[in-house]
Amino acid sequence: MAERVGNPVPMAIRERLERGEEPLVYELVTPPKDPGEPPLGSWAARLAEALDPDDQHELLLTKNRIAVVTTVRRTKEASIDLSIPHDEIVSIDHVGSGTERGRLHVEFRDGSETHVVMGLLFPRPAKRFLAAYESATPNRR
Repeated sequence: MAERVGNPVPMAIRERLERGEEPLVYELVTPPKDPGEPPLGSWAARLAEALDPDDQHELLLTKNRIAVVTTVRRTKEASIDLSIPHDEIVSIDHVGSGTERGRLHVEFRDGSETHVVMGLLFPRPAKRFLAAYESATPNRR
């Protein structure tokens, strides 16, 4: 099993994980300047919608899924707002440049795609997330 990297996962979120599910990476994520125009109801649209700029978000990677954890700024309460099984993801690629050096391109099985950003000027969080994802899903490509 891969060693967990990234930020510490809050206990309230750890308690919501399925039995035996271990966090691998927990990284701050922001919506990109241009997430594209994913089809309504698609995985990409749901991911883009979950990244409401008014709140703080982290992507939590486990061996089974990627979850969007939202922390409401006013109340500081964290919740898992979206859970994406690995089977729904076709690929994740690092495509960072310019002021969004931590940009990741995510392509889904339903044909939709979008971007997320982990680190604006420093791509290390995005590369760390991508390396852990590739380690957790070795036969994806």
